[in-house]
Amino acid sequence: MTATVEKGQKLLLRCEDLDREGAATARHGSLVLHVAGALPGEQVRVSVAHVSPHEQTGTRHAWAELDEIVQASPERVDPPCPTQGRCGACPLMRWSYPAQRLWKRRLVAQALAGYPDLAAVEVKECVA
Repeated sequence: MTATVEKGQKLLLRCEDLDREGAATARHGSLVLHVAGALPGEQVRVSVAHVSPHEQTGTRHAWAELDEIVQASPERVDPPCPTQGRCGACPLMRWSYPAQRLWKRRLVAQALAGYPDLAAVEVKECVA
């Protein structure tokens, strides 16, 4: 299903994962939306900010502003830094540390899987 969205459109989404920059990702048909400030498992209301005209392997991407967290992830925590929400740095601060470590381990495994000689390397549990 090809989803058509426009800048400014409001959507209700269920976030599935994080991209490499720490923004949540959610699908709307074949469109992947990136939502900074949201976490996997959260249901969120967003406003579409930008829709890419480019397509990669049958997938289009868009970026959306977080308007409301309708249902928070049980992994959501209060960030230790009082300016975290305003400056945008350290996007993982609001995610529990065990969830961060699992995500980091998966990122490393995915990166290694792209190289045939390294695909079988076991990625151990992250310690930091």
